[in-house]
Amino acid sequence: MRKIVAIVLIGAALFLGAFSFQNLAKEKTADDVMSTVIDKYGVQGYIIGEESATIDVDVYKEEDIEKVEEYIRSNLSDEDLKHYDLKVFSGWDIN
Repeated sequence: MRKIVAIVLIGAALFLGAFSFQNLAKEKTADDVMSTVIDKYGVQGYIIGEESATIDVDVYKEEDIEKVEEYIRSNLSDEDLKHYDLKVFSGWDIN
């Protein structure tokens, strides 16, 4: 009986630990996420507006818009996703 209880407790601890780690990994600031976007996708630039609460991202190629938007949405915290309006666009489509 003790073995079963120990196994259940260890399993629960591992599950909760994995869940907590996943949430901590998503607790990056908007600036952290955008710095990674620049390194990973080579965007032209971005602006994080406080008064208008928007994140505007200018990518080089239109085909990158969806990838960049998906990356940002999956890495911003839930709080930032609710706070900011995300706009990803291509001002200069370079082929």
